[in-house]
Amino acid sequence: MRVKTKHVAEYAILRAVGGLLQALPYRAALAVACALARLTYAMAGRRVQTTKARIREVFGDALSAREVDRIAWLSWRNLVFVGVDVLRLPRVTKKWARSVAKFGPALETLRAHQATGRGAILVTAHMGSWELGGTLSSLFGMPIVYVFADQKNALFNAYLTKLRTRHGATGIARGSGSTMKAVVRALKNGGFLAMPVDLRSPRPGFMVDFLGGRANVRTGTAVMAWLADVPVFPCVSRRIGWSRHEFRVCAPIVCDRTQPKQQAMAQLTQQVFSVLDEAIRAQPDQWFWYNKRWVLDPLREIET
Repeated sequence: MRVKTKHVAEYAILRAVGGLLQALPYRAALAVACALARLTYAMAGRRVQTTKARIREVFGDALSAREVDRIAWLSWRNLVFVGVDVLRLPRVTKKWARSVAKFGPALETLRAHQATGRGAILVTAHMGSWELGGTLSSLFGMPIVYVFADQKNALFNAYLTKLRTRHGATGIARGSGSTMKAVVRALKNGGFLAMPVDLRSPRPGFMVDFLGGRANVRTGTAVMAWLADVPVFPCVSRRIGWSRHEFRVCAPIVCDRTQPKQQAMAQLTQQVFSVLDEAIRAQPDQWFWYNKRWVLDPLREIET
């Protein structure tokens, strides 16, 4: 496939920025990112206003205008900070992870399940440093599996895949007819599939109650849990200040096999989103409200 000049330039910029951020101490790299976030936030007027409308849609009069402004800013800044975390993955070590991350019983919970020999699905929302959570799980011995969607820039895509899998995770490409089979096989062999699920589906899926509305979401999590007969662990990531992180693993959710298949899968999906709903409402500044695939957009407005 012919590589476009534009893609080469994008890749060169990415590597240059990544090199700078890796050379700097963590907080210094985040300071650079915060300045960039301030600049881009000021330039993203329409998108910021749309996001504030989303926050008010969910919380109504429960939040003041000042609180809405704060959530919108921190959500934007956090996205830029997540980019720093991804580009600095080559510098991640166990020692560094222990100095910045608070795991509580999360690792013990996953290790206890790993000892059973069964796989699991770790689902999360775009909260805190969701990218770092998967990497640290892999770093500490969890058999993490990712499903990657190809980016338009092949060079960019290859580099990001390399970053995300450098600490032992396995990557599976999305889009081929064998993707589902490969994921189910990995789960049956003890793999831990890690994936964010808080996006609307472009096609009819499961309708769930979420953030005070009805969301059309993908069926994949429940289908894979059913086919591989593995539990789903909702996971929540939280950024504390700039440079510290907290990771929480919630109680596992399983398909109720005494019910019809579709009913059991729909119920599991709702249970997952109920956990994520509670986490987002408790700490709304941690969630990425700007996602173009806004989860509460009705299906009729979704381009197919």
